[in-house]
Amino acid sequence: MKYIGQILVCCLLIILAISLYNLYTDNIICSANNFINGYWQSDSTFSSLSGLDDMILMLNTDDMTGLLIIIMDNNINGNDEFTFEITNYNKKNDLYTFDIEFIANDSNFIWSNNKLNCILSINNGSLDIYSDEDGNSTMMAKLIKNNNITNTLN
Repeated sequence: MKYIGQILVCCLLIILAISLYNLYTDNIICSANNFINGYWQSDSTFSSLSGLDDMILMLNTDDMTGLLIIIMDNNINGNDEFTFEITNYNKKNDLYTFDIEFIANDSNFIWSNNKLNCILSINNGSLDIYSDEDGNSTMMAKLIKNNNITNTLN
């Protein structure tokens, strides 16, 4: 009987720790999701190295839908709608990391059926998307948030 109080205190501390962890995790996801929403354009250096004129990615975490437009040689080379899933959110320092999977009906969609790794920086407004297959990391997109288009169209 004398240990019941100690057991109750331990249980309450465990419940409190779990609740605080869940609150922290929910805050990370909410902050990242709010910032992910909007329009992203390819970094000029990435575009040049990739042979692209531009890459525009629109993400909407409210309904988990998006649009990818790829412009090459002044022509729209890709214009794909998709849904997506985000998993494995983590925050380290000022960077959010997560996995994203794009699901598109078009079998030619460049990111279809691949789980890609992302690094999101709210501080500098960047989103880097990588493919990591067999230990080889390949940059799929280096994007900068276009706040003007995002704010105008939302």
